[in-house]
Amino acid sequence: ALQQRRQGQGPDFIRRVSDIFEHDPSRSIRDAAKELGVSHVTLLACVNEDLRCHSYKLKAGQLSPDLNPMDYFFWGYLERHTNRLAHNTKAALIISIMKQARKLDRALVAKACSSFRTRIQRVIDAEGEWMELAESTHLYEHFNI
Repeated sequence: ALQQRRQGQGPDFIRRVSDIFEHDPSRSIRDAAKELGVSHVTLLACVNEDLRCHSYKLKAGQLSPDLNPMDYFFWGYLERHTNRLAHNTKAALIISIMKQARKLDRALVAKACSSFRTRIQRVIDAEGEWMELAESTHLYEHFNI
């Protein structure tokens, strides 16, 4: 009923929309709307209401620190190692950060990056939501950092 009130779109339209985004999930709403000959507002309503797909969930993975080795590993590692001693100046802190970054073991970085596939699966299992803090900290425990 709701989808038919929107410019007379029915089940066939919903199937076409679903097929478009299954084929290319990164496709923009505006581009797909042009192809389908409907407004982007109509298409967005179909995606949100009929397909129950909400863009905020799709974007969460892109911004998730759980999917960025710089966030889930590197910065935490540097912070722990540089904050062991107090730094009286910004310059001293920068020098300490650079020193610790140079000392970072390549095998440790490789191990952090190798966990990426597992981390992706965890985000998928969480349906794009943030992983729990306990799950995020397992990496540090695993590496005995």
